[in-house]
Amino acid sequence: MLTLHHSSFVSSIEESTKRKSSRWRILLVIALLGIGTSFVFSYLNTPPTSFSAPTEVVIESGVGVTGIATTLVEAEVIRSAWWFKLQTVLFYDPTAFQAGVYEFKEPQTIGNVITKLQQGEAVVQDISVTLVEGRTRDEYAVVLAAALPNFDPEEFLTLSSELEGYLFPDTYRFAPKTTATTALNVLTTTFAERTKSLEEVIATHSLTKNEVVNLASILEKEANSPESMKLVSGILQNRLQIGMALQADATVGYVLDKPLSELTPEDLKRESRYNTYLHPGLPPTPISNPGLTALEAVLHPTPSEYLYYITGNDGKFYYSETYAEHQRNIDRYLR
Repeated sequence: MLTLHHSSFVSSIEESTKRKSSRWRILLVIALLGIGTSFVFSYLNTPPTSFSAPTEVVIESGVGVTGIATTLVEAEVIRSAWWFKLQTVLFYDPTAFQAGVYEFKEPQTIGNVITKLQQGEAVVQDISVTLVEGRTRDEYAVVLAAALPNFDPEEFLTLSSELEGYLFPDTYRFAPKTTATTALNVLTTTFAERTKSLEEVIATHSLTKNEVVNLASILEKEANSPESMKLVSGILQNRLQIGMALQADATVGYVLDKPLSELTPEDLKRESRYNTYLHPGLPPTPISNPGLTALEAVLHPTPSEYLYYITGNDGKFYYSETYAEHQRNIDRYLR
């Protein structure tokens, strides 16, 4: 009996020792994992050894977190774009980054980099540029060239030769060193972002996306308010449906580069695929860069039986269903 008790006692001690040993192994693994994780986080938080001071970084207006992270990695200011994005999403406001030229005189943690960019501690502040709705890419080139020292208008016009209508009008903030390529990328990216909410409606519309943009570009020139845009949109779409020429002065003004007020009866007879008096349907390309109001007017026109409209000398619009009524409006409000 004594032998049996002694054996049980020894077995109990061995089991207790094993449990303690197992707990220590678990604690050791946890500690090692903690140390390893801490090392990895510390490593990701610091800039690469190739960082050299001072380093200048340009943050463009409208660039998202991914673009900013990529720029910082390429400049060797941060080590990991992924870690930068994760910290931004978890601990900061992803929309609070401010455009500008930033100088890094010493290595900084990712947290400090984010704070610097969000507090706007730029060496050179960005430049505000307003691009108005209904203007052409040529007009945008002039405005951008006047504001940005490194902007090449000829390069911009070459790169945007097939993008009339898709340069979104807005107020932008550009870094002073912004080039034509960068500016164009910002404008087209903004167009895609700002019109994304319209894609579902466009997909079910009788007009294609290109046709929607084309017609909206005409509305920017032919109408002067949200209400008139919707009514004129309905009239022009009525004409398109029955194969009637749009007869929009703005399309002729575009190809002749003349204000509508300066167009003559002879101008309206000039042969051009953009002359919608001579050629039914939409012109070959958009004639301006429309904003959201004009685009939405195409998608949600005011329905009517009207086929004609004029802008009177008083700036008001007058609509009619027949050509005879249209002529009377001309005699009454334009002469």
